[in-house]
Amino acid sequence: QFLWGKILFCARKWKCCDKILSVLEFYHSPMGTPGDNVMLGEWCDSSSCIRSRIMLVRRLKWLILILSSITIIYLIVFNYHTVNEHKDFSVYLQKLRIISDKLVSNGWDDTTVQQWRRSLEIPRESPQGNCLLNNIIVALPGDSLEEYLWEYISLLVLRERWKSSEKSHNITLGVFLAPKAKKFLEEVLHRVHMDSLENFPSNCLDLKHARILGHTNELEMLQHNQPIPRLFLLESSAKRYMEIVHGDLKWLRQTVVLKKTLQDDARKEISQLRKSFSKNNTDTFLLGFHYGETHFPHPVEAYSYRAAWKTVQLWHKHIGVLIICPKYEMNYCKNNFSNDQRVRIISSSTQSHALSLLLLCHGTIVRSDLSFIGALLNDGETIVLQSSVSEYDPAIEVAHHLPKWVTLDEY
Repeated sequence: QFLWGKILFCARKWKCCDKILSVLEFYHSPMGTPGDNVMLGEWCDSSSCIRSRIMLVRRLKWLILILSSITIIYLIVFNYHTVNEHKDFSVYLQKLRIISDKLVSNGWDDTTVQQWRRSLEIPRESPQGNCLLNNIIVALPGDSLEEYLWEYISLLVLRERWKSSEKSHNITLGVFLAPKAKKFLEEVLHRVHMDSLENFPSNCLDLKHARILGHTNELEMLQHNQPIPRLFLLESSAKRYMEIVHGDLKWLRQTVVLKKTLQDDARKEISQLRKSFSKNNTDTFLLGFHYGETHFPHPVEAYSYRAAWKTVQLWHKHIGVLIICPKYEMNYCKNNFSNDQRVRIISSSTQSHALSLLLLCHGTIVRSDLSFIGALLNDGETIVLQSSVSEYDPAIEVAHHLPKWVTLDEY
């Protein structure tokens, strides 16, 4: 009596919807008519009737608890233990990396493993062979030149770090690109100093127990005595910037080199551009930036870019600003930057064209992924624009370690 009376009282007090009240009153009325307001004690006097109502409440309580538990477990597994095939794949990988060490003993679920197999283009009937390595690092492929370059650069510096360590004498390591990543890079770079997974034995890829590598998490390579090597998967969005800044940057710049045709075309274009700034064009300090895709979470207003090249003008008397815009951003670039005599805006149809121009500039403004790569491969002065909103970013961290790099806060 007490329980059913409280349920109906609370429902009315908190003004629940009419349907809920009707259902409660239906069980609460002697004739079973919704809306009859009769207290339970007036029609349910027998002890068996009271017991049945109490049992119903108890069963509902356990049913609610069970359904709630199932829902919570499903949400956790769906978001953290399964990778869906969609554009923001790397966001899921960042979450997965956090718990990868906990899952490595049990292994990833079949959906995730199949997703990785498709991404790495591992066929069902791939070649089998002996595994001669203790550890393997494979980069999960992205979708653009900047992502492929970051994968390649990150793998290069990880391999060089291993070579310079004492463990390299006892531990074997292999680093590999996905087939489509290597194919894309071969069209842009003079040489790709890395193999792809295309002809690598698939039985040596333990995707079920793979460990995820992000920007900074430690790579713990061991002398793995098992028949299958330990597998590390590098996120497609990962930037191993600490290995870059503490490694041999001169070697990296000599290793990651664009094709000669791209370099020659860019030199001709830059030569014509310099003539438009000054007759004595050797005195012009050329500052470049690419206004394109970015990993920065918060946008920076146009006046911050103008403040950046005004800052550079304090260091160099004559400057020219080269703004490289993708075709879909040309309206924005013209509306916000074209009224300055120091500025030249170039429409870029490809990222390889934009990068080849950035590498010939004396300095770089970094606020896009391609500008970040260009600044690392170009030993010039670099300004990293920082949003007024607090954010964590690898480019800002790099600026704290390299002597020619500075950060500029948004006004």
